[in-house]
Amino acid sequence: MALNLPQCYYDSMMYTIRSNKGEIVHGTVFSGLLNKRIAHAWVEFGDIVWDPQLRKELAKSRYYSLTKTKPIHRYKTETAIINSFRSSIFGGPWKDL
Repeated sequence: MALNLPQCYYDSMMYTIRSNKGEIVHGTVFSGLLNKRIAHAWVEFGDIVWDPQLRKELAKSRYYSLTKTKPIHRYKTETAIINSFRSSIFGGPWKDL
C-alpha cells in the first residue's frame, strides 16, 4: 500500500542531510488557498526557517506570522534518520517512535 504523504516531509529531511544544519519541525500551518490548517514540515536553524514548498529561507518570526505556524515535533537529523528506519517512512510524519 502506497502512502500519500506531503512532499514537505521528505524535502525537509533531505535539506538537513545535505546542508548538515538545522532541525526538522513537524507541525501545522494555515493554508490560505485551502482556508484551513494543514500538516507541514520545515527546517529551522537559529532565527531562520527553510520552507520546502517555498524553497527559500525566511526570518523565523516572519514565517510564523505569515503561516500561523504551530510546531508539534522537533527532530535532529540523526533522530529523523532513526525514525525513518523504524517506521519505513522517510522524513515522516512519525507518531510515538
